[in-house]
Amino acid sequence: MAPIGGLFSWRPQMPQFAWFVDAGYLYAAGGNLCLGTRDRTKIEIDFGTVTKLFGELGTHRAASERHLRSYWYDGARDGIPTQTHNTIARQPGVKLRLGRTVPRGAGIVQKGVDSLIVRDLIRLSQNRAISTAYLLGGDEDLRQGVVEAQEVGVRVVLVGIEPFGEQNQAATLVREADDVVILGKKELSPHFRPLAVHQPLAGQPQRPAIEVGVELGREWKTGAGAEAVERLRQHRSQQPNQPIPREIDGELLHRASPILGNDIPQTVKIALRQGFLDGALSPEDDEASG
Repeated sequence: MAPIGGLFSWRPQMPQFAWFVDAGYLYAAGGNLCLGTRDRTKIEIDFGTVTKLFGELGTHRAASERHLRSYWYDGARDGIPTQTHNTIARQPGVKLRLGRTVPRGAGIVQKGVDSLIVRDLIRLSQNRAISTAYLLGGDEDLRQGVVEAQEVGVRVVLVGIEPFGEQNQAATLVREADDVVILGKKELSPHFRPLAVHQPLAGQPQRPAIEVGVELGREWKTGAGAEAVERLRQHRSQQPNQPIPREIDGELLHRASPILGNDIPQTVKIALRQGFLDGALSPEDDEASG
């Protein structure tokens, strides 16, 4: 007899779990616990080992479930990925999702990141792609995604980071989860380290800043892809006084510091930034690779 259609034709696949990682929460709570700072410009995460930790944690809790993938959510100015974002996206089994960042006062806030997490959590649950969701985050705005995933039979495990002096997850989100796992300093410290401060070696000839910028711009372009390059081009034309988004500019200065030194003069920064734009937006490279 032919199988009956509709719901009865569906066959459950091997149980799978996925991770939903709010990078802003990971940096702030993890950096505060392991390094005593929430300042992302002072924090470096080993993405390869930390994503491996997440996968192993899920497998340890349920050996019968397979790790589908980890979704990594972060903000980016005008949606333009930084070199760090490109590094994350290249990790095996990791899917990068980018919201936006906007200036607020002296700092930067994320926009649209929580909605991306909720959307993916609901879609994967409704499509029966996962049986368990591991949610690393703390915002109350994530609660609705948890509720809707549970309504179709998915277990949601809320993963938090041990608070250092203050609560870092919404109480309503904690109550809604099927289970809560707290990662402590022992688990996370091997994956966090302070960003190194560089000074040029004594007697080492300094390369021209514009040459360094071109090299780093080409490297960024290779990892970012055509859409991100076009967004950078549009950003430069719309904001000529700040042609490089703040996050990318900060990363550019850090990556150049081993070559140019940590205390880079303003005139050298200008040359470095111009070189970066030349390397990132050069049409000759596009034609050569086409």
